[in-house]
Amino acid sequence: MKKTLVLITTLVLTLCVLSTAALAATPADIIGVWYLNAYVVEGATVNPHDFGMDMAIQFDEDYTAYLLISGNVDAEATWLLEGEVASIIVDGQAFLVLELEGDVLVGDEDGTKMILGREKDETPAFVVAPARTDAVLEDFNGEWIAYLAEAAGVTFEAGLVGFEISMTIDNGSITMVAMDDESTVTGSMVGGALVAKSDEVSSMSLTFTYLEDDTLCTEIMEGVLLYFQKAD
Repeated sequence: MKKTLVLITTLVLTLCVLSTAALAATPADIIGVWYLNAYVVEGATVNPHDFGMDMAIQFDEDYTAYLLISGNVDAEATWLLEGEVASIIVDGQAFLVLELEGDVLVGDEDGTKMILGREKDETPAFVVAPARTDAVLEDFNGEWIAYLAEAAGVTFEAGLVGFEISMTIDNGSITMVAMDDESTVTGSMVGGALVAKSDEVSSMSLTFTYLEDDTLCTEIMEGVLLYFQKAD
């Protein structure tokens, strides 16, 4: 019985060692150029290519690493591999730690995730649906919630950047609630869009465009677009 237990224990330990070895990455899994394709900040994913950021890391066989900006070498360091983790070493310290997760490298810097891939992904994080030119007033009716904000071509979850806004539209009457502040304006159809003007400030107006994916878009302030979807 004792010999049997010893044999079983030995087999289990052997399997553990073999499984760990199988999971460990090899230098071949890391060597090459990895492109920064996404930042994840508090659950919001941002494609750096959307605002002209072109960054990559090149891992060479001699354990030299290069930071590439727009394809040009910006900085040089070394790298080492421990298990699934590739570390960029600068002045003897780990400057950036990246973990191999499937076919991507993932880093975490103060809660912001960096995701790098073997191929450059220049697909926009968000593509605006075309506007409906045949929309009628009744199409805008219902309960709406702001879900995306866009500025300088970069999109964020609306709530993460302070746009916690909901609104009710009823045949041109628009009641908006933002941070417990409620206001109602009246809108009318102009060229397939719902245009609302403030009764208090004549120069203030919002134009709501109905998009083909059944969402609404408006320029909430200069250069900032807000997208609404129907409330569940």
